[in-house]
Amino acid sequence: MVTLPDTLSQSVVEQWGDPNSLERLKKIRNTINTSLGMQKGRSNTSPQAVKKWEEDLHFIDNDLIKNLEN
Repeated sequence: MVTLPDTLSQSVVEQWGDPNSLERLKKIRNTINTSLGMQKGRSNTSPQAVKKWEEDLHFIDNDLIKNLEN
């Protein structure tokens, strides 16, 4: 296990939210969405990466976030 210094740990929490939080899940979701958009904009797009990231986003949106918000 890696232990982060308190100052670094606090910086991560400020940027990403608390561990296991809806805020952090949404940040991760947005990061995947950004990567998906960049992948789709490439001239040599990877259909496999696009498909997997779209499936990840669907799962996060329809299973994880919906359940956490209710």
